[in-house]
Amino acid sequence: MISFSRLNKRLLFLLSLAVLGIIQVFTNKVPLPPVNSPIPTEQVEFEYPQVDEITEAEPTEAEDILGEKIVEQHPNRISARVIGIRDGDTIEVDFGFGNKKTVRYIGIDTPESVDPRRSVECFGKEASDINRSLVENQIVQLEKDISETDKYGRLLRYVYLGDIFVNKYLVEEGFANSSAYPPDIKYQEDLDAAEDDARYNDKGLWGTCGFTTDNTRQPAAKNSPDDKDCSDFLTHMEAQEYFISKGGNENNNIDKLDGSDHDGIVCETLP
Repeated sequence: MISFSRLNKRLLFLLSLAVLGIIQVFTNKVPLPPVNSPIPTEQVEFEYPQVDEITEAEPTEAEDILGEKIVEQHPNRISARVIGIRDGDTIEVDFGFGNKKTVRYIGIDTPESVDPRRSVECFGKEASDINRSLVENQIVQLEKDISETDKYGRLLRYVYLGDIFVNKYLVEEGFANSSAYPPDIKYQEDLDAAEDDARYNDKGLWGTCGFTTDNTRQPAAKNSPDDKDCSDFLTHMEAQEYFISKGGNENNNIDKLDGSDHDGIVCETLP
């Protein structure tokens, strides 16, 4: 038989549950889920772009290490900034990151303008000035032939400024003469033709410095009747033997047969 006290406790418990149920109904309060129950999250469906919606970026101009834009880079050339002019056929360049070199133009020779051992030659200043006005502070492209450097450590290169082939320009305008330095003779025929045209039209040094226009470069005046020039020899070897027999060398340019590069090799355009 259930005691009165136990019955009262059970009734009190049931009454409490009923009161809680009424409170929830009137307050619309939803009980919290248990602590260990998973919390539902909203599922977001990701839409991948269609293939035809993906477009390629427009091509842009290349930018080299010097910060200059280059529309077209020749595969056999490298860009550099001209930071100084030595004379008509020699420049100082910077490839970037402090990599600075001296560059000697291939296949041409300009009158001497800076050699302390010699006076400025006819049209030497003009050649140096035109070279400066063309390429100083410009981005040029340099092309190698066969040799990397000459014996002085200067890079041997063909030089381009945009569409201008600088080596050829200096020759065809009469600021330089074509001068072959084998084995670097890739464009020598073009340079020779440019010189022929400049001579025929008395351009630059050909019309100013006392040179003839009969396709043979002649000095304006010889120091003595016995002086020789390259036209007096049939071959390079013959001229070289004469030069050496007279004591000629890099520091003693007998009859000026060594041109302006002072390398001890004379009349290099002869066969």
